Amino acid sequence: MEIKKKELAKILSGLKPGLAKREIIEEMVHFIFTGERVLTFNDEVTISYPFKTDFQCSVNAKDMLDGLSKAKSENIEMSFIEGQLDLICKDQDIFMNASMDDEVKNIAMDVIEATEQSDWKSVPEDFTDAMYLAMFSASRDETDESFQGICVSDQYIYSSDKLRVTQCKMTAPMEFFVIRAPIANDLKGFKLKTYCLTENWVNFKTEDDILFSVKKMGDEWPIEDAVNFLKLEGSRFRLPDTLQAAAQDLITWTEGDMDFHKTVKVTMENNLIVLEGRKESGLMRKRVMLEYQRDPIVFLISPVYLAAILERGATRMIIGETRAAFKKDNMFHIMQLQAK
Repeated sequence: MEIKKKELAKILSGLKPGLAKREIIEEMVHFIFTGERVLTFNDEVTISYPFKTDFQCSVNAKDMLDGLSKAKSENIEMSFIEGQLDLICKDQDIFMNASMDDEVKNIAMDVIEATEQSDWKSVPEDFTDAMYLAMFSASRDETDESFQGICVSDQYIYSSDKLRVTQCKMTAPMEFFVIRAPIANDLKGFKLKTYCLTENWVNFKTEDDILFSVKKMGDEWPIEDAVNFLKLEGSRFRLPDTLQAAAQDLITWTEGDMDFHKTVKVTMENNLIVLEGRKESGLMRKRVMLEYQRDPIVFLISPVYLAAILERGATRMIIGETRAAFKKDNMFHIMQLQAK
């Protein structure tokens, strides 16, 4: 079968969130071709695209992406011959040893087939954006169980690490579910149209019939505690427009495996907001003018998150005795203040 290189590369790139980070089971780091679809599965996420082939097998994803990226030709001839998946074009040939093991494929297909009899409902247009904003407040401590996840309940999305809480209101309600927070970063790359819940999975679908399934974390999340934590009385004021650029500048000056794990220290005193980012090789401070002459306050926040919420219009802030919050019409983010 012949396919455009750009088309194949786009499909395979979209499947990457479903690849396992470590090769515990070989096929979990493979692209799996079923004859009707191509998919990835890592026991937490499975992603599949409609992709008809006259063969069924799986091949190492890293090898296939690397080989494809080095082809100069626009057209690729893909075929399966004698246990190998071949990608042939004018300037290069790639022969990849294929696996015929069906264990991972069959598990993934069970997830996919369970959605066929499910009740699909519309995804609110602001769902992925709200999930992305909530992602930053989820706990990274593996002992925190459900706090590692994002909770969707009715028209609201919640996340918390017990020191901060984010609540986002969507334009329409959804059924209750909890999924692991980092998945939100992958979901925002897809234009989701519908969703359904099966026994252990939350399933999303695009207009192009791309299926993105995420394993549920559980059936409970402390919503009432989060709502009580969000209650805050204090002084209100607006943040300067220049704060967003300062937060953006500090992203590369803070340590973290991923951008949303990074944290900067924010100090407000003497008509200044001072943002401080540290990493092993140095430190950067950014100063922004602000009409603030109250008691000094200090808090920690992700510079990526701070830049994102300011970009989306969260310029209002509330300062209480022990907590502070950023607020806009459909989003509320509150955190504990640090001792200065």
